[in-house]
Amino acid sequence: MKKPAFIILITIVSCPAFAEVFKCKLPSGETVYQSTACPSAVEQKVIEVKPTDPVKAAEAAEKLKNWEADFANRERDAEIIAEQEKQAQMEKEAAARAALQAEEARRQAQIQEQNENDMRLRYQRSFGYQGVQPYNAE
Repeated sequence: MKKPAFIILITIVSCPAFAEVFKCKLPSGETVYQSTACPSAVEQKVIEVKPTDPVKAAEAAEKLKNWEADFANRERDAEIIAEQEKQAQMEKEAAARAALQAEEARRQAQIQEQNENDMRLRYQRSFGYQGVQPYNAE
């Protein structure tokens, strides 16, 4: 992204005072810009390049520098936001895993308690234990 802007800036700053650029339309339909006349072009136009004002060139360079700094800041902010979103997603997934593990532990505890109750009942029935009988005073 920075490279094209830099190339444009260098082109503007380094252009000679009255350079000529030839716009050549080739037989294939392709348009080519070059510094020499077009030998085999179907169509040729001469484009006059205006001399650059050093003050305007300096202003353009400063504007480009500010734009690049602003772009870098926005890019850094976007990276920070993306990292925060990634961290939040990871925390959300960790919380979901913890909830699933807690639910599984609760189910296992219920199963264990049920198994213990079943074994206690089988043990009691094997000895004929009928539970606590109400007292009959008759």
